[in-house]
Amino acid sequence: MKGFCLLSAALLASTAAWAGAPPKYPAATIPDALRENAHAVVRLYDQTFTVKSAGQAVNTLRYAITILDADGDDYAVDQVGYDKFTSINYLKGAVYDAEGKLLRTLRSADVRDVSITSDISIAEDNRARIANLQQGRYPYTVEFEEEYTTSNTLFYPVWMPVLATHLGVEQSQFRVKMPASLPALRYREVNLPAGSQDKQTTEGNYTVHAWSIVNVPAFEPESYSLPLRELLPAVYTAPATFEVQNHAGDLTSWEGFGSSGSTS
Repeated sequence: MKGFCLLSAALLASTAAWAGAPPKYPAATIPDALRENAHAVVRLYDQTFTVKSAGQAVNTLRYAITILDADGDDYAVDQVGYDKFTSINYLKGAVYDAEGKLLRTLRSADVRDVSITSDISIAEDNRARIANLQQGRYPYTVEFEEEYTTSNTLFYPVWMPVLATHLGVEQSQFRVKMPASLPALRYREVNLPAGSQDKQTTEGNYTVHAWSIVNVPAFEPESYSLPLRELLPAVYTAPATFEVQNHAGDLTSWEGFGSSGSTS
């Protein structure tokens, strides 16, 4: 009975804390221009890719999306992949109603751990955690926080602030932190709005590359238009040097990419 009372008290305290919390991401504050032609609106997207060394990097991401109708429900599902090179440090989530009141946080029952196979091989060990916070009443907002550590530094992230058509973006930012001990970051900017290009700063022993955009209306392509990848903004990043399974290489030339050597 004592344990039950303690549990009840904890649940009541937690509920009271939720009830007293200020609203987050109320749908009414979304500008009309971002709602037009949109099934969902990105309220916040904040990604930081920290390169620890030639053989290790950490990716940290927090984002919130308001789902306006049933066609936007797919954005309420988050997928984080992992394999023998990549480990998930955490995956958190929360869902809010139209007024921005917390409905609940992500539960273990909301997350599936699944195997991912490709057409290349059935003997792969790629897996993913899939978190689902879909609701039945609109609008609602989902917020996810995730982080993973990888020892496969051959592949750096691609930042695509506008993920698809019919998606408005209130604010999105992307940072890559490169240690002074490594060569400069290699990157390519595509279709970025004016003022959104790379802004470099120094943070301790890191050079920080930062990109951001704000208030981008939902994109609706015209008939016979170019492919989306040629129209939407993006930043492609890549290492100059990398390590995979104690084998080092570089991407500064085809010769460097083709050669590798053990670091052990």
